[in-house]
Amino acid sequence: MISTIIPVYNVDNYLPKCVDSIINQTYQNLEIILVDDGSLDRCPDICDEYAKKDKRIKVIHKKNGGLSDARNAGLEIAKGEYISFIDSDDYINEHMYEDMLSAIENVDADLCICGYDRVNDDGEIRSSAHFKNAVLSQNDVFEMLVQGNVFFIISCNKLYKREIFDKLRFEVGKTHEDEFIMHHVYGECNKIVTLEKSYYYYLVRETSITGSVKGNIKHFDAVDAYLDRMGYFHSIGEGIFAARLLPITMNHYINVKKIIGLNCLEFKYRSKQIRSHLKLNIKMIDYSCLSLADRIGVTIFYKNERAFIIWNDMIHCIRKNNFNRSKK
Repeated sequence: MISTIIPVYNVDNYLPKCVDSIINQTYQNLEIILVDDGSLDRCPDICDEYAKKDKRIKVIHKKNGGLSDARNAGLEIAKGEYISFIDSDDYINEHMYEDMLSAIENVDADLCICGYDRVNDDGEIRSSAHFKNAVLSQNDVFEMLVQGNVFFIISCNKLYKREIFDKLRFEVGKTHEDEFIMHHVYGECNKIVTLEKSYYYYLVRETSITGSVKGNIKHFDAVDAYLDRMGYFHSIGEGIFAARLLPITMNHYINVKKIIGLNCLEFKYRSKQIRSHLKLNIKMIDYSCLSLADRIGVTIFYKNERAFIIWNDMIHCIRKNNFNRSKK
């Protein structure tokens, strides 16, 4: 059985399409868990109406705690051998579960990942994320995380063996929740199977949680997630992956600071906190495997953030010019 966990919050215009796409799966042995996360619209009633129509549907009504808290609430009661997370404004192809489960069973994988399309309200495809049909090792996927491949980072285009979440839970109170957990998820996997076909349809909405960047302190959460990933790689003996994340995380931190563009006490506190954590990682991680330019950049960052920004801009210009020359 597959337990499908759907956090629900103020999406009454989209929820029926989402739930219908799950109910109508060609694979029918489902436990469908609707977690009403304190919705203020018609969602609580819609959830209850669906539960009356289909005995496979369970409803949790809870105080608002955010996406991670709602997913965790679903995990606490899930009974299936496999777990799936679907966002309540998205929907899925009718063959998604049948094909993903078959792929897992064919190669005895711990996790299956499928392609996904980003669509608008009219169902028009804005962009897609795919990876070839493949069977990957844990290190293969760690490499994809270091490269920042979104296909491997989001949680909703995946089918998981239940035991992966025996001890894992989503980070409550954070945005970029998938960034925080996926390296831990893959750490519980020996074999991952990927399907190139798009089975998941991600709705692009301006009012989504991560839709606004300017002035939003919460976007520092993404940097915290990178720091967590770096520390995790170091803790399991994957020092090279940890080292390669150092310059990536430093660059991301600088870019997020520029984008947020605030000058308040909270902004200064979060900046100082992240900078301190980065310096601790620099002292802890052996980054001798990095290129000379990146090693110099790490050293400069440790001593002076402003000097690092100048150095980083210079290196970026050099690399861009070299790339343009190579194209001629």
